[in-house]
Amino acid sequence: MRSMKVFLPLLALALTACTLIVHERGPTAADEVEFGSTGRDIPPGLTASGPLRCGVHEELRVEGLYITGEGPGVYALDNCDLWIVDSVIDVRGVALRIDGNGDVHVQNSKLIGTDAAYIVNGNGDLHASGSTFEGRREIVGNGDLHDDGSNSF
Repeated sequence: MRSMKVFLPLLALALTACTLIVHERGPTAADEVEFGSTGRDIPPGLTASGPLRCGVHEELRVEGLYITGEGPGVYALDNCDLWIVDSVIDVRGVALRIDGNGDVHVQNSKLIGTDAAYIVNGNGDLHASGSTFEGRREIVGNGDLHDDGSNSF
């Protein structure tokens, strides 16, 4: 599979070391997109092979994203502020893993994990509204689930 670095206009400034394999034309034509700087957005309508990583003190919003493959599909680390909107994460393993003080908002999305829909470790927070979670759900430590309504667990 040929891979090339693509810098999308929204993501072209001050990129950090996060990488996501993005399939705009199907799973055989992948482009590698680097992202992760504070306040950056992932454009809607992309399919990706996880994991999507949101690191220390990053702010990231994904909308209309489809993540598949091996889990974790999404990995939020210390003080990450992540918004997942109108997306599907369907992986073998854990769909969403939050460690440390990660703060993740899931809206109108579907998270499916063969091992777990989500695992929250430490002081992480998961805010969910209008979303479906399929798989085991686990909170370890002082983390919390904020059920903002219209969710299916």
